[in-house]
Amino acid sequence: WEIACDVAALVAVGGRSSGYTGWRPGIADEIAAAVKADKPIYLVGGFGGAASWYASAAFLEGGVPNAPVAPGLGPETTGELALPNVDEVVRALRGEMSRNGLTKAENAHLARSVNADEIVALVLSGLAKVSE
Repeated sequence: WEIACDVAALVAVGGRSSGYTGWRPGIADEIAAAVKADKPIYLVGGFGGAASWYASAAFLEGGVPNAPVAPGLGPETTGELALPNVDEVVRALRGEMSRNGLTKAENAHLARSVNADEIVALVLSGLAKVSE
């Protein structure tokens, strides 16, 4: 949460989709924290992983990610430190992602791309628009 508050934007790439030890994969926590902190988010989904789950759900008509909680964990943090749940994150990404300066078509392209030049160009284009 502290990191999400201090960054200008989040570029999410990859991330564990199994074998994580928290309530959800670490990249999913980072995405949720960036949503809560109202930061621009760029989802690079072409490389797979948890970032791909969210990119697919938000921009490619995929299903909502279902990441089981690691065994032995108690209830997730509540109150002021609580992060949005998966449904809230996907809803925010679908409804507010234009805040990253990209169109829906550009976000969909970013969600599928594995071309580093395209990814960098899209992220820089979005950042330039949101920093104006």
